[in-house]
Formats: sequence, structure tokens, C-alpha cells
Amino acid sequence: MAFFYFFGDSCILRCQHMRILDNRVVRLFPCALCMMSFESSYHLFLSCPFDLHLWKWLARDILLCVIDTPTIFSTLSCIPLRQSSQIRDMVIASIFHMFHTIGLIRNGVRFHNAIVTLHATKDKIYTMMAMSGTNSKGLCLPIVSDIRLLDNFMVSPGFRVSSKSR
Repeated sequence: MAFFYFFGDSCILRCQHMRILDNRVVRLFPCALCMMSFESSYHLFLSCPFDLHLWKWLARDILLCVIDTPTIFSTLSCIPLRQSSQIRDMVIASIFHMFHTIGLIRNGVRFHNAIVTLHATKDKIYTMMAMSGTNSKGLCLPIVSDIRLLDNFMVSPGFRVSSKSR
């Protein structure tokens, strides 16, 4: 299906894979991950079925919280305000690692014909989260939920050193 647009003396053909923005033709590509929708930032990072599965996995199985994905900023609403700084560092890092990994796999599929699986993507995110938890300078509270999360990643809790033990 094609449409014609007239701008002054020029005629521009618009087909399913093109969009006219400010008198420029912009090519639209199908999503490299699901091939079900046109690629946009919103779709690529927040609404693609591949990504939705990853967001649900991160929220339900790893962070044990709810992550809202209507906007990029709403994903930050799951950052705990009343937990230890080490856990907060890991949650923030996990969100950024999620966006970074989605971008990497999209580029791998689109430009290098890479084959991506959910399992490999989860492993990549999991590994980056473990490294972030290990490198965090934050402190862990001695509560079961914090220690359990750190144990899942084999990260040593950073407890505060009391002044009595010095």
C-alpha cells in the first residue's frame, strides 16, 4: 500500500516502511527481536514481547518487586527507598544493564545476524548484576531479604564495621 505526499514541487512516495517527519523520509524497520511491530525506542525497550518477558523475569524472579514499563522513567519506580544501599545499587544497576543488554542484542541481531535466546540474555544480565553487586561500595542491612538476594548472586554482603571491633 503506497501513498503520495506533495511538498512544493516534489512528490514523495510513502510505503509501509517509511514515515515522513518534517519533510524528511525516515525508514522504519521491523523490530529485530520480535518482527511483529515497527522499531521505536518505546517498542524496543519496553513493549516488545521479548523484552516484556525479560522485565517480568527481572521483577518476579530476581528483584522480587513490580517493574512498571509504560515509560523508561517508570522502570525506576522499583528502586527501593528503605533497603540497604548495596541492594539499591544492584537494583539500579540491573535496570541499566537491562536497557544496555536489550540495545546490544538488538544490534547483534540487526547488524550481525546473531541468534539470541532468552536464556543467554538472562545469563548476561545476571552476570552483570553479580559484578555490580560485588563492586558496590554500598552497605547491606542484616535482614533476610537483603542477604537472600545477595546470596542469589554469590555477592558478599558489605556490612558496616562497628566502632567496637576496631
